[in-house]
Amino acid sequence: MLLNGGLNGPAGFAPARITAIETAYSNTLAAIPPGPAREGGIATGVAAATAMIAARAGDGRFPAAPFTFPIGTLPGEWRPTSGVNDPAAWLKDVKPFVLRDPDLFRARKPNALHTRAYAADYNEVKEIGRATGSPRTQAQTDAANYWGLTNATATIASVLRSVGDTQGGTIADHARMFASTYANVADAVIVTWRDKARYTFWRPITAIQQGDADGNPATEGEPTWTSLIAAPPYPDHPSGLSAVGCSAMESLQYFYGRDAATFSGTTLSGVTRTFDSFSQVCEDIVDARVWSGIHFRFADTESAKIGQRVAHWGNRHSFR
Repeated sequence: MLLNGGLNGPAGFAPARITAIETAYSNTLAAIPPGPAREGGIATGVAAATAMIAARAGDGRFPAAPFTFPIGTLPGEWRPTSGVNDPAAWLKDVKPFVLRDPDLFRARKPNALHTRAYAADYNEVKEIGRATGSPRTQAQTDAANYWGLTNATATIASVLRSVGDTQGGTIADHARMFASTYANVADAVIVTWRDKARYTFWRPITAIQQGDADGNPATEGEPTWTSLIAAPPYPDHPSGLSAVGCSAMESLQYFYGRDAATFSGTTLSGVTRTFDSFSQVCEDIVDARVWSGIHFRFADTESAKIGQRVAHWGNRHSFR
């Protein structure tokens, strides 16, 4: 699908990932005895994949002349913090899988620099999201690192596998769960990247280092400030991971008809967290991105709403 590059790293379907998928596929098939069921399953999968590839031809992925986020110079305008401009900024132009009009799900614009709301978010992330000298608890730091140090979309995938393993259902049920969840997630990402291009709002690290120039007397600048987690190479508003996580969890709430569930997720580095509800994952991500120092809270809460609204619409119009 779209989430081939993750939300903490470069985009592009890396050869190593293709190899990992092919290995997992081969190992799975090797465990199934030869026979009509096995061959029928392979044929069904090939037919579905072929139909999807045909349906998505020319959908806007990997364009010859890709869009890049404009680099600003004025207060509030985004600029790269790592020297990299998102190579997957073209996500904003991809045709949605389910939504008819992605702009109907857009986020509210970022808080204006002169407002109290902006100053409150600024001072929160400045205090708790800093790399050193933060009042973060160990639990908050652990959450920030869990969602920030490795590929976060791979962590979400681990969560979905755990849910499938622990919450019951047939193989057909699980196939439907994965299909509906990932379609909703992909559309939430498209909406989010359209908004990132629409608002091109600066990251906290830029805002705080240049805080004395934003015109707000309640935001004191700190030129040497750095965040706990390095900022990804695209604008702040709205948050990509909050859209992904909250869309996925809204999809699971609808699929299972409840919020309470016990499941886990494991990062690529082997760190596991256990959750007691689907909504807990969404809340964990929203907080963690602030504790990481890479998002203003408003970017996270608005993106959580994007993810939930997109999944709500998709669930009721395409996955009934």
